[in-house]
Amino acid sequence: MNIYKNIHCRQIFRTVVLLLLFVCSIQSTWADEVIFSMTNVTGPTVKLAASESAAVQATFTGGSAIVYNGHASSPAVLVSNNQVKLGNSGNSYIKVTLASESLKEGDIISIESNQTGDNNTFKPAQTGDSFVKFPYPIPQGSSLVGAKELYLRRNNPANSIKSITITRHTIKFSSSPSSSLSTGTKYYIDTDGNYLETEPESYIATYKCTANGETHGNKGTTITIPKATEGKYTVVLGGCSENTGTYTISSENNEAFEPITILAAEARTAGCYGTDGSTIKRTFYVTKETTITISGDNSDGITNLPYFSVTQALGCAVNIVYKPEGEEGGTVDVAGNLYKNGETVTMKATPNHGYAFSKWQDATGNDISTDNQYSFKMGTDDVTYTAVFEKLKLFELTTTVDPVGGGTITNKDTYPSHPAGESITLTATPQTGYSFKGWKKGETIVSTESTYTFVMPAEEVSLTAVFDKQYSVTFGLGETGALGQVPPVIYVQADNESTITIPSNNSLYKKDCTLTGWTDGTNRDEKNPYKIGEPITVTRNIELTPVFTENTVSLSDLTEKTTVTWQFNALNGAPVLNLKPNETGYIVTQVVINGSPIDLPFYIETKTGKFADNERTDGFAQVNSGSVYTIPAFKDAIVKIGCYNNNTPSDTKVGNTLVTRPEGSARPYYYSATVSESDINKDGNVEITIGKDMKSYL
Repeated sequence: MNIYKNIHCRQIFRTVVLLLLFVCSIQSTWADEVIFSMTNVTGPTVKLAASESAAVQATFTGGSAIVYNGHASSPAVLVSNNQVKLGNSGNSYIKVTLASESLKEGDIISIESNQTGDNNTFKPAQTGDSFVKFPYPIPQGSSLVGAKELYLRRNNPANSIKSITITRHTIKFSSSPSSSLSTGTKYYIDTDGNYLETEPESYIATYKCTANGETHGNKGTTITIPKATEGKYTVVLGGCSENTGTYTISSENNEAFEPITILAAEARTAGCYGTDGSTIKRTFYVTKETTITISGDNSDGITNLPYFSVTQALGCAVNIVYKPEGEEGGTVDVAGNLYKNGETVTMKATPNHGYAFSKWQDATGNDISTDNQYSFKMGTDDVTYTAVFEKLKLFELTTTVDPVGGGTITNKDTYPSHPAGESITLTATPQTGYSFKGWKKGETIVSTESTYTFVMPAEEVSLTAVFDKQYSVTFGLGETGALGQVPPVIYVQADNESTITIPSNNSLYKKDCTLTGWTDGTNRDEKNPYKIGEPITVTRNIELTPVFTENTVSLSDLTEKTTVTWQFNALNGAPVLNLKPNETGYIVTQVVINGSPIDLPFYIETKTGKFADNERTDGFAQVNSGSVYTIPAFKDAIVKIGCYNNNTPSDTKVGNTLVTRPEGSARPYYYSATVSESDINKDGNVEITIGKDMKSYL
C-alpha cells in the first residue's frame, strides 16, 4: 500500500454561464440578501464567559450570537468602541446561530475586524475547516452548507470584531414586454450580474440539461472556451440517455486532443445532471492562449445534450510516496503547492531518527537522485515521486552520574540508541556544591569539557559524568553597613587540602574606616580576623564577613608627594563591574599615610552613561558621557585620567575645571586638571564629569 501526500489541483470558476431561451429583451441583476448582521455591538449585550453555557446570547438581525473564551475564569465585559474583542486563546470564538435560514453554497461571510491581510483569518466551522480569509464565499461541498450554526474561531493575533455579515448572492431576471423564460440557449452573465450581448473573453464553462427530461441539444451542439490561457483543463460529461456518441475537443491553434466518446454503460438512464457513475472525464493541457471548442456529433442518436463541466487547474500537483509506508522513515517538504508548466519544483527529504535517506524514484520506479534535496521543472501533468528511506542499525548509549546527585546529563537529541557515524552531544551540569570533573569511558577520562561531542561507533557505548564535591568560600557584608560589591565566591575541591588567599579590598567602602580582615565568626573572630593576603586551608564551606578598623589618619596628614591610583579594569586588580545607566558602584584603593594604610573610594554614578570593565582584555574600561565619578581630593592636587583615545576635550571637568589636552604619544593618554579650592565640595571630595568628547575607554 502506498501512502500519498497530495497537493491537489485547485479549481476556479471565473464567469457564470446559464442556458436560457429568450424571446424578448432580457435584464438581470445581482440581488444581495442579508441573512444575518451583527453590528453596533454595545456592552453588556455581549460578554466573555468561562463556558459556552454561561455566555450571554445576544439577538441581532437574522439570528443571535455568543462570545466564548476558554481562558476566562469569570464573566468580563468584552465590548469597547462597539467592537467585540477576542482574546489570545485559540479556544476563543463567536458562535452565530441563524434564526430561520440555513447556509447555502455561495453565501458570503464578511468580517470587519482590526486585522488585515493574512491576519484577518478565522475558522468558519467548529471542527474540520482550515483558517480562511474574509470575505469568504462558502464553497461547494463545504460542511457549512445546510448548517444553521457558524463557529468563528480566531487566528493569532487577537482580533476586535466590529461586524459580522452573511450575504446571499442571487440573480434576478426580468423580461420586457412580458414572457416566460425557458431553457435551451446560452445566456452570459458577468460576475456583477450584468447580461452580456456576446460571449465573454474569458470564462470557465458549465452546461447542464434540464432535470425534467426535456429533449434539447442536437447534432453539432458546442461549448466554447474563448482565449483559454496556458494550463490544465478538465472536461466532465454526463449522458442523458442510453445511446452512445462522440464529443471532440479542438482548438484554433490546432492542438490535438483526444475525442471523448460516451458509451451506453457510461450514460444516464434517468435525469441529466451527470452525477454518480454516469460521468466520464478527460484532462488536457493547453500550452498557449487558444480557443477551445467541444463539439458533439450525436451520430448515434443521443437525444439529450450531455452535462458539460469544464474547469481549469491553477497548476499541476506533486504526489509524494513514502517507502517504507507512511512517514515512519522521514518526511518530505515541497516548496509550494501547485506549479505551472516550466516552473521549478524543489523537494527536500528529511529522515527520521534511525533512518537515512536513500534515493528519489519516479512514478515508474526509476532512480533519479540520491541527494535529499531534488529540483525539477514541472511539465503539463501531475507527477509522482517516491522518497526512499533506509532503516539503520542502532546501538545503545548508556549514561550515568558519579556520584549520584552530583549533577545531570542531557542528550541533545534525547534518543537512547543511535546509528554508527551519528554525531552525539552530551552536556553535564553540576548541582550546587559540585564541579564537573570529566567524562569517563570505562576507567579512562575521554574529555574534561562539560559539553562532549563524539561520533557513535558501531557498538554500544557507556559514559559516566564524574563530578567532584566542592567547598565554597563566600564573602558577605554582614551587619557592617559597608557599601559596594563583595568579592566573588571561591570554590575548591573537597577531596584536596586546598588553600586560598584572602583577597585585597578593591570594592567595599565604609566611611572613615579601612577593611583590615575577614572573620568566619567561629575560628577567627573580629579580634583575630583573617588578614589580607593570609592563606587559608579550606576543609568546609566558609562564610566570611569583613572587619573594618576606624582610620587614625587621613589625606590631610600627608607630608610628602603621594600618588593614588584607581584601576578601572579587572585585569589590573579592579572589581568586575558592569553598570548600566542610573546605577552606582565603588572602586577602592589603599594609600599608606604615616605607616598606616587607609581605604580611598572612587564612587561611580553612571547617570545617563555606563561603566563596564568586564568585557575588554586591554586593561581599559568602557565609559560614556554623562557619568560622574567622586574622589577625595584637596587643593592643588593633580588629577590625571588615562584614556584610550587622544581626543580634544571640550566639556570633561574635574570639579569646575576643564581637563587639558593629553600628555604623551602612546596609550594611555593622560588628561589632567589641577584641583582648585572651588572644585572641592563640603565633604572634601571632587566630582569628575565625563563629557561627550571624552566618552571612550579609561
